[in-house]
Amino acid sequence: MVDAELLDLLRVCKNLPKPSMDDLKPYMVNFGPKQRQKTLILDMDETLIHAKILSSTDTTDDGDFTVGSESMQINVKVRPYFDHCIAHLAQMYEVVIFTAGE
Repeated sequence: MVDAELLDLLRVCKNLPKPSMDDLKPYMVNFGPKQRQKTLILDMDETLIHAKILSSTDTTDDGDFTVGSESMQINVKVRPYFDHCIAHLAQMYEVVIFTAGE
């Protein structure tokens, strides 16, 4: 669905200067040799997993696992069928998983 705000955003983006390869080189990531024809990029946090920082008074531990230190515990829930899904997708795509989360 396209609305007026999206069209305005596309018009603004169209007028932005295109960076050169030299400008982009410091930000490039080397994923190693390419194994598949296409790459599928997935956002980890809130898509593949849900992570919640546990407070000292939080008694719920309904996650699949907990990570952290003595000062901070993070409860992590993995989406159902995550392993099967990634294994299936990896047969067709080079799978890259990233996060912007903490």
